[in-house]
Amino acid sequence: MKIEIINLENKKKKNITIKKNETVESLLEKLKINPVTVIVAVNNNATIKSTLLKNNDKVKIIPVVSGG
Repeated sequence: MKIEIINLENKKKKNITIKKNETVESLLEKLKINPVTVIVAVNNNATIKSTLLKNNDKVKIIPVVSGG
């Protein structure tokens, strides 16, 4: 299955192949991204880490901004 990843932190897009039953959480692990530091949207809908990804999904990785 193929998905498109849009990383808003570095403004890069790329298409990758994933396995069936891949979740948002396992994708973040594969990309070495700490899930606590990002919000993930699949097809423009904010989602939880256990969401299963499907062929042709568009995954946006949005960094959480914090400060004091």
